[in-house]
Amino acid sequence: EAIAENLVSLKGLICPVMNARRGQVYNALFFADGDSLTRLCPDRALAADDLAAELRAREDPFYLIGDGVDVATAALGDLTPLPCPTPVAEQNAAGVALAAYHLYEAGVRTTDRDLSPLYLRLPQAEREPLEKEQETKTLSVRRQGAGDLGAMSVEEFAKLVNDEVYEQTSKYLNK
Repeated sequence: EAIAENLVSLKGLICPVMNARRGQVYNALFFADGDSLTRLCPDRALAADDLAAELRAREDPFYLIGDGVDVATAALGDLTPLPCPTPVAEQNAAGVALAAYHLYEAGVRTTDRDLSPLYLRLPQAEREPLEKEQETKTLSVRRQGAGDLGAMSVEEFAKLVNDEVYEQTSKYLNK
């Protein structure tokens, strides 16, 4: 939204894109009437090819802005965005301030404690181990006090848990 605020004085479809890596962009679509923005979809992470297909289907001229322009443009093929004024083509503090001001005008008040990040997909540090586990059909196991036990199959993990339950139960029953 803050990126789209940079073009609020224009009229038309505004397509902010942030590079999400791996051929994806973070995106939302807005319509600017020269004075205000209307959000057309929620914030999302999607493949640049999917965004290109959506823009192609809309058949509306559009402005493409943000640090993901190169990723999105590569997927657009012969679809050409409207030229965007260079000084406002990427994220900046003015867009964030405008978005905050519009919320303030609408009566929205918040504190820093009420703010929280909106994750549109898992962070790389969480996603890559999960992908590896899915590929190898293993689990990454850590044990409190013992640290990383490495990767093991579901069957190995089940045996580890069963053995631990047996051991703890035996200690309790033998008291």
